[in-house]
Amino acid sequence: MVQYIMSSKLLLSCINLLRSSILCTMLYLSFFGNFLLCHMIFGLWFYFMMHHEHPLIKPP
Repeated sequence: MVQYIMSSKLLLSCINLLRSSILCTMLYLSFFGNFLLCHMIFGLWFYFMMHHEHPLIKPP
């Protein structure tokens, strides 16, 4: 009986660890995805500004 309780506690702790690691991975992925999205948008905007005629920025 005691062994069963200990194994169930171990299983619960493993499930909690797995859940927290999945949550951390999702947070990291969302942060990284937002960073990549912002980087892409800024890169496209910069490319557009440099390669098209603009009164403020003259392309070389």
